Amino acid sequence: MLITTNGCEGCSIMRNSIKEAISRTQKENIQFKEIDHKVLLYENNSLYSELRLRDFPTTVFIKDNKVVRKEVGTRPTIVILRWIDIDFK
Repeated sequence: MLITTNGCEGCSIMRNSIKEAISRTQKENIQFKEIDHKVLLYENNSLYSELRLRDFPTTVFIKDNKVVRKEVGTRPTIVILRWIDIDFK
């Protein structure tokens, strides 16, 4: 899940990196969801509180309904591919 805020250029960069990583991975069932932090606050206040969001973009990996990774900022596609390999064995 990519948590964004309005007008965030880093969010656009990270969106593109994540989409490219997903298209390049051999793993199956990797899903991408992007959500504005205000929408997340309204729709899932408990997750919003758990994540303690401070800056954007925030990338969250969720596996079996548990947060397994939370990263803030932009990263290149190769780093995201590594995260996928580590977190989705």
